[in-house]
Amino acid sequence: MTEVTVEEGYVRIRLVGINKIFALKSEFEIPFDSIDSVEYVPELKTSDYLNWYSFKIGTALPGIVAEGTFFTHEGKLFVNMRQGKEGLVLHLIGDEYQAVILEVTDAKHVYQQIRTALYQ
Repeated sequence: MTEVTVEEGYVRIRLVGINKIFALKSEFEIPFDSIDSVEYVPELKTSDYLNWYSFKIGTALPGIVAEGTFFTHEGKLFVNMRQGKEGLVLHLIGDEYQAVILEVTDAKHVYQQIRTALYQ
């Protein structure tokens, strides 16, 4: 599970429970000026974002779960998602990652919080 909070000037991402072990990361922050756009996804599909032959640091079961850092032809992605769950995609610029793809409880609400903070 992923907890996403909107703070002053950045988004904090915190992996909870076993997810931080599988993803090999527990917490990080993304400054607002690194976020190009945010997208709400009602049903995440691993195949929309990942090629399973891509190099990864983390855990992946094709079509089921993906957690960790993935190096794809589109760039470096951080992913913490299970197939079919709702989530967010943060498209980034000038950051370590090209995108951050997250399964988030109440993703639509978090999406609205991030958009409100970005466009104030």
